[in-house]
Amino acid sequence: MDDGAGTGDGSVSKRHTSRDEAIVQAGVQLLRQAIAPYGVLDRPTLEQVARADSWPEGGFEAALSAAVDAGVITPLPLGSYEDSGRSHPTAEVADGPTVTEGQRRPPSSRYGRDAGVGRGR
Repeated sequence: MDDGAGTGDGSVSKRHTSRDEAIVQAGVQLLRQAIAPYGVLDRPTLEQVARADSWPEGGFEAALSAAVDAGVITPLPLGSYEDSGRSHPTAEVADGPTVTEGQRRPPSSRYGRDAGVGRGR
């Protein structure tokens, strides 16, 4: 007899799996939106832009893994990630991150802004 807990036909576990998958896919979309304006971001900056600190525990990892597996984001050497949605001609910047032509620069770290770094002081 099914007691409504789903132990009879696995319906609760299927719903749980579907719910988890929907959450991961929503995370993939958030990562796509976070990286798109920049083209390439290092992992800490991607976490910052995507506001990963506000995600459920393990959510960022699961979404990033799914985004890489789906080809939405391409992992690059040294812990950076690239938006796989379009090609990005890149320009090298001396002593700085790779900046993609026509793309925005990633936000500076909180410490760089607080210290006045890069403000021409």
